[in-house]
Amino acid sequence: MQLIDQMLSSNANAYPDNEALIVENTTLTYRELNKNVNKLANGLRKLGIDRGDPVMVQLANGPEIIIAHYAIIKIGAIAVP
Repeated sequence: MQLIDQMLSSNANAYPDNEALIVENTTLTYRELNKNVNKLANGLRKLGIDRGDPVMVQLANGPEIIIAHYAIIKIGAIAVP
């Protein structure tokens, strides 16, 4: 587990209802952000993406790009912008 994932998990446990991410008109709490990251990380694993695999991320600025990067880091893959 990477440090950034540990920080997100810790903050989701300690401050679940605090704002974690504010992008344009979207606000996510630590609980919501962690839930979305875990959901995507599990989906990436089901697709066969594993530790060390490069994963291209091509998204517009928004909460999805943050969620994608955290999920990729969580499974140990490499985010490629």
